[in-house]
Amino acid sequence: MNEETSDNLKRLCSRHLKMLKETFSCSKTILNYAVVSDLDNVIYEIENRERLINIVGYIQAKVESIISNEDSMTVAEVTSIKDWNFYVDSELKKITECDNLILNVLEGNKSEISKEISKVFKSRLNVKKYNLTN
Repeated sequence: MNEETSDNLKRLCSRHLKMLKETFSCSKTILNYAVVSDLDNVIYEIENRERLINIVGYIQAKVESIISNEDSMTVAEVTSIKDWNFYVDSELKKITECDNLILNVLEGNKSEISKEISKVFKSRLNVKKYNLTN
């Protein structure tokens, strides 16, 4: 791998990890909003996170393209790629754990909202049962 390609690969890997960390940060923000049932901000942050995920995918495709088009790599370059892969796996595990927490919280919110809707509906039915014109 020539020096320019190697430098480009290092920059892309660094940028990729930075964007994964931003994705994790965004996931934590979503979790915080979900805990307080702020669904408007949950949706807003999910949209932001989706954009980050698209950027991560784009950068990862570039990294994979560089790696697959190289015939020879130095031991240092292979080690760098292995290190990058380790950090990517680590970040993805943290994101997945946070996503599971978000799903659990939102599932709980869904149950609470369903209960509240049921109570309101029952209250309205009870009010309709009374004939107030007599």
